[in-house]
Amino acid sequence: MEESYRYSGKVTPVGVVFGLVCGCVAAVVLSIPYGYITAFIPFIYLNLIATLGLGALVGLCAGWGARKGNLQNPALYVLIGLIAGLLAEYCNWVYWIFILSEHQVVIAHPAGLVVIAKEVMKEGTWGMTSGGNVTGVFLALVWACEGVMIVGASAVLAYLGLATYICCPDCTVWFKDPTKTLSYEVPEDPDQLIADLEALNFGALKNLEPRRTGKSVFLRLEIYFCPKCSQFGCFDLKLIELEQKKDKIEEKATDLIERQLFPKGGLAELVQ
Repeated sequence: MEESYRYSGKVTPVGVVFGLVCGCVAAVVLSIPYGYITAFIPFIYLNLIATLGLGALVGLCAGWGARKGNLQNPALYVLIGLIAGLLAEYCNWVYWIFILSEHQVVIAHPAGLVVIAKEVMKEGTWGMTSGGNVTGVFLALVWACEGVMIVGASAVLAYLGLATYICCPDCTVWFKDPTKTLSYEVPEDPDQLIADLEALNFGALKNLEPRRTGKSVFLRLEIYFCPKCSQFGCFDLKLIELEQKKDKIEEKATDLIERQLFPKGGLAELVQ
């Protein structure tokens, strides 16, 4: 049985530096509009979306930079995302205090931020209901949750910046879109089909019927070839279930085979 595609784990100084630079620049810049949103728009749900959005965008930038530097170590993607997320949370505090002070107070030292935070906890900030401002320990918990969401989202999205891509080991080209997608009816014995494909017995595909139009449950075969050298490839097999919900169709995909490697000749005829 052939193995699934795995990242090489290669650590490149350029990838680490690019990831940190892109993530940290995004953290410094994107924390500015976020500070204004949290200072002047007292709507809990909008603030929640903005918080997750800040962390996600910072993580995306960090992952993009690391990928451009050909970094292939998943742990470092997470670490870079964490560092960038922490900087975003720190800058958020600096900008927030600056904005609330009517652009007069700039505190960059952590000790100074802690002093200001303690004072704000006494008076509180905007409230979630008409019952008054949020103060004390509960406000500290809100801030803690905010920080966890920003840092956590940054780390997750930085990692996904690697996990959603494939890197050709021959020419180091990154890609994520399948070269070709084929849909089939679900066979009577799907387990046998899975076993055949895992053993690279692609002749089993000849016994499958193409998906009939309108069928809500079917198999999807996604074939990936390196867009540059075409000497490297893998494939996914998914069980797709379509469900009508109100005015849209939702798709549920179950992975049966993930990124299974195959020799170039194996499925080359299907890409023609």
